[in-house]
Amino acid sequence: MANKSTKNKAVSPAEPTNPVEKYLAFGFLISIAISAAAVFVILLAPFVNNTWVPTGWGMIPILVMPFGFLCLIALLVVNARNRNKVNRSN
Repeated sequence: MANKSTKNKAVSPAEPTNPVEKYLAFGFLISIAISAAAVFVILLAPFVNNTWVPTGWGMIPILVMPFGFLCLIALLVVNARNRNKVNRSN
């Protein structure tokens, strides 16, 4: 008979237990969403004769996208460090 404890167990993907990872992930997602919304508004502005688009909307993607990129890089670094710690302890 096969031992039940030797069966392959499904390994769940690593969940972010570190709150810094969660904040960085949400910062990245929110910055990308804000940038996409601003670009969408800018692209739709000619269809409404530019009557409802504030002047500074072109600066939003320029300012927010680098923040999202920095969040992504920081998230990758923090995640790599946490995986190295887990691999060393096992």
